[in-house]
Amino acid sequence: MSPGAIVTLILVLGVAMVIAATIADRRNAPGLSARRSQSDSLPGRLDTPAVTEPPAYVTSSQLLDQAPPAARFSPDEERELAAQLAQPATTKIVCWLAAPTLATHTGTRAILDQPAVLVCPDSIGQFRELAALLASASADRVPLLIAAPAVEADTLQTVIANKLGGTVAVAVVLGDEDALAALAAAAETPLSPRADRQSGAAGLRSLGRPSRVVADLQATWVIV
Repeated sequence: MSPGAIVTLILVLGVAMVIAATIADRRNAPGLSARRSQSDSLPGRLDTPAVTEPPAYVTSSQLLDQAPPAARFSPDEERELAAQLAQPATTKIVCWLAAPTLATHTGTRAILDQPAVLVCPDSIGQFRELAALLASASADRVPLLIAAPAVEADTLQTVIANKLGGTVAVAVVLGDEDALAALAAAAETPLSPRADRQSGAAGLRSLGRPSRVVADLQATWVIV
């Protein structure tokens, strides 16, 4: 065999060895097979695009339509409640239900027994200000009364949706500065500003727990 043929053979064998080594390295590369299997199983692959449904929003009218029927009081229960509200130890405050769908009983009344009372001296904005407290109330099965000068519409709607869905027994009342201060004093609960709500300092254990709270579209009564 001529020297030129020998050189050509060596070059061909060398290229073949390089190609074979490269293929082997790629096959043995760590994580490659895992990446391949993961990509094959992903539902959002290009060959099988995922279909995303638009979010569904609940309107105020829908919430009203979905409201469960109010509990009915017997005549004896009505007389008993009237006697409770007339007791000297009962405090009547000009705070009103934020929405009729928050009522639990006939006459558009919300009646909460031994509720935790959150009194906010400032307006409630985003739902996250209340999320942790509502989760605790739901987990511990503690009724919750929320009082504030105003509540952002989306946040109030979310609270109402949780109430209607049975997640938590909750009512929201609105009032001015003097009324809120009177409510806090009657319920023996501290004022909880936005900073405390956001930090989680306004926990269930820090809130007042009166014997009963009754609220309608005109007023709120605290029964100790």
